Amino acid sequence: MDISKLDKNFASVKINEPDLIYIDARDKRFSLHGGFYDDKDCTYRRIPKDVATSISEHVEYLAKSTAGIRLRFSTNSPYIAIKAYLNSPWMASHLSITGHSCFGLSVNGIVKKPFVTDYDEIINCIDNVYKTEKIIYLQNDGQNDIEIQFPLYNSVVRLEIGLKNGSLIGDYSKNYSYNKPVLFYGSSITQGACACKPNTPYFAILSDKLNFDYINLGLSGGAKGEDPIINYISSIDASVYVLDYDHNADSVEHLQATHFKLYQKIRKIRPLTPIIFISKPDIKNYDYNYNVLRREVIIDTYKKAIDLGDKKKEEKGKGKGTEGGDTSDTTKTDGDGPDLDGDATERKKKAAERTEKRKGLFGLFKKDPNRRVYVKDKKTLKDYLLAPFRKISE
Repeated sequence: MDISKLDKNFASVKINEPDLIYIDARDKRFSLHGGFYDDKDCTYRRIPKDVATSISEHVEYLAKSTAGIRLRFSTNSPYIAIKAYLNSPWMASHLSITGHSCFGLSVNGIVKKPFVTDYDEIINCIDNVYKTEKIIYLQNDGQNDIEIQFPLYNSVVRLEIGLKNGSLIGDYSKNYSYNKPVLFYGSSITQGACACKPNTPYFAILSDKLNFDYINLGLSGGAKGEDPIINYISSIDASVYVLDYDHNADSVEHLQATHFKLYQKIRKIRPLTPIIFISKPDIKNYDYNYNVLRREVIIDTYKKAIDLGDKKKEEKGKGKGTEGGDTSDTTKTDGDGPDLDGDATERKKKAAERTEKRKGLFGLFKKDPNRRVYVKDKKTLKDYLLAPFRKISE
């Protein structure tokens, strides 16, 4: 049975705008962040082909996944449309189609519904490439800041932006707070698995909170600190380096051989740039004792940095790791992500306080006793990740 024939909300929206025109996303009026377009390969990339291929076929495949790439501009068009050509994606049971293949949309800094790819578009692909064409109508008039987030686990061959003919196109009005991007290097968690939309992984949430540009070098199963990627990372002039590849190192010995080496390479070229070390968030899952040994390697890098006189280091979480919790459960289908609401101990400590506040607020809605109220106490947001970014401006 085709439910879309019974409920129009399940049906694809047909584009019928006579004044709609499409503009190539490479147009200079649009600002591209987090990646670049490879004219020779005719695809968007996060890592240059020569670097990626020198590491492995696996990394070359993931280098073309567009996690973290964004297009920014402003316009007074009453709608935003996209026409995109993508490669047929890798499908997995724990990855939603909105996460691996859709384009996200934010308007004036507010996350909106994504441009959702239809399954039949993927199934009917030709020569491993399929086209998706979608439109979203804006609710407010005037000039709007637009950010389009690229898919997390698919490669984009071509993207065109649809606007009403005659609409103005300008710069995104709100500049990022820092001149240089934050660079994230890590595992599938860093790439965005298994987020439900391109703007819900932890790097995107942090960017929204602190208004920083970023480069996502999350490589699912492929972040192992090899020499080519070490050299590439250190060549990028970032405002902060976030090293989050514990999950992908093949062994404790592999982590020992690469982690401090990566730190040294960055510090040699960028002596004053903050560096954040992150251990795997699900340390209590699987083999806890083995995970502790891996975490000790990261702590050892931190201690060596201090011994070498690196005063830009600050230990966060007292070596407890970033245990998955409230935020990781709401942004990931597998729950394996940094908990931006703090470590487990702090979260439990605050739970009773939040419960009492909710009880008090329920009294405000006596006319609707069935209404549920969810309170987000901003004071519970732990700063083990946020604080280092704030220090950039100090």
